[in-house]
Amino acid sequence: MTDTPEGKAWQRAVDFVLRHEGGYVNDPDDPGGETKYGISKRAHPGLDIKQLNKMDAIRIYGADYWRPPGCHLLPWPLNLLLFDATVQHGAYMAIRLLQGPLGVKVDGLNGLRTQIAAETALKQGRDIVGEVLAARALHYHNLVTADSRRARYIRGWFNRLFDLAQEAAPC
Repeated sequence: MTDTPEGKAWQRAVDFVLRHEGGYVNDPDDPGGETKYGISKRAHPGLDIKQLNKMDAIRIYGADYWRPPGCHLLPWPLNLLLFDATVQHGAYMAIRLLQGPLGVKVDGLNGLRTQIAAETALKQGRDIVGEVLAARALHYHNLVTADSRRARYIRGWFNRLFDLAQEAAPC
């Protein structure tokens, strides 16, 4: 299944992310720094983050976080998982967190092998969603281990993973 930024999967994915990415925050311990709707000053230094509105954030999500990592090239719900991880970790790490459980070369590039492996895993009935979420949970653990100041975020990160599991569950 492919999807355009105007499609159903895109809308569900961006709605999910916006539910988890709040208003304006400028936390000195957050590596993203100043953020609004999950759009960071670090990733978009030319933006006035305080003045960012929701529609502009959605446009940025489509242009910078949905298309470039190839979310539109993956089936639901793996495109949701990749999109959400791209927002939190950047495209390179997000793709790697998907590729490991898929059993393809972990190179941070969403190429044809990754896309085929994603479709195959879903067709085979694998709990690929659970495997990808477990990879993210381990990544969070590693982030906290590397920098204990991040421990205060762990509950929110895991709550997000639980909500993501619910959103990705078959209807």
